Order: sequence, then structure tokens, then C-alpha cells
Amino acid sequence: MITGLFLLLVIVAIYCKVRFHQTVSDAYNLSTQTKESVFGCYYESAAQMRSDMSFIQNLWTTDSIQHIPNAEMKAVLTKVSNFFRFQLLLGLLAVGLVILNSYV
Repeated sequence: MITGLFLLLVIVAIYCKVRFHQTVSDAYNLSTQTKESVFGCYYESAAQMRSDMSFIQNLWTTDSIQHIPNAEMKAVLTKVSNFFRFQLLLGLLAVGLVILNSYV
């Protein structure tokens, strides 16, 4: 039972991770097409966006997303933020299941 739930959480977390990478790429492509900065920064690649800690911090707090004037960019960054939060939550739940299983 716990093993099945663990596998389900890991599979869904991996799905969220893949979608996170895809939506970050979409945000990067949109920012290069519209020549807009993302949270005040211009990135050379989507990988640079994913590795920038200030970008991740702005995704986590979501306050900066509300101040973006472009509605399409705001929608994409909201998706990125949601996938980031989901993958983190599911990963922590999977770790919690491992810890729970060690006590049972």
C-alpha cells in the first residue's frame, strides 16, 4: 500500500518536473519573442532561467508575477510557479512516506 502510494507520488512528481521544464522553456521563448525581461533579467537560455535562484525565489513567492504587465507572460509564469510548487510538495510527500515506512 505505502509502496504503491510512493510510486504514484514519484511518477506524478516526475511529470510535474517535466512540465516545469517545458513551461520554463515556453516562458523563455515568449520573453525572447516579445523582448521583455523576466523579473528584471534577460536570460540567454531556459537552462539559465531554471538555475537562477532569484528566478526560483520569485516563482515561490508569486508576488512578482502579479506585477508583470504582459498577460500572456503572467499566465505562463503562473503555470511555471504551480508546477514548481507541485513537484516540491510531491517530492516532500514521497520522502515523508519513506520516513513513515521506516517506522511501520
